[in-house]
Amino acid sequence: MSLYTWGSDRYGQLGLGRSAAQGLGQASACKPGPAALTGLEVSAKKVVGGDGHTILVNEFGDLYAMGRSREGALGSGSAGAGGQRYVTAPQRVPALEDEAIVDVAAGAHTSVALSAAGRVYLWGLVHRDVEGEGGAAVEHANGSSPWGSRGGGGG
Repeated sequence: MSLYTWGSDRYGQLGLGRSAAQGLGQASACKPGPAALTGLEVSAKKVVGGDGHTILVNEFGDLYAMGRSREGALGSGSAGAGGQRYVTAPQRVPALEDEAIVDVAAGAHTSVALSAAGRVYLWGLVHRDVEGEGGAAVEHANGSSPWGSRGGGGG
């Protein structure tokens, strides 16, 4: 089964392997009609988009990311593998290669994954409550790689 993408590809979020010579990083970079995504060995189960990045999980629970690596939203550090600012083809999220993922979500610069074991992983631009004197405070955690909870499946 093929996965088709279209729309803005300014940051490579469509996963079509575009280069700077093909308009990568330019506001006008757009794919007006459907194009088949390549680079996945198996069918995508779920695909979600953020502001300049796309996250997908395949039928075996493997997690992939592509697009702009702003605030660590791709889960591979502040840049993609090899220091890339843009990841223009589906790339496995390294920290979760040994985890079967069953669901994903994306915010503007944040990504979330739920594992089969019930663990929730969150990365990118993250604000979390921290218990302290006088109640909860907000802590900014710019997580460039996924960090998880201890809920559901332990861990």
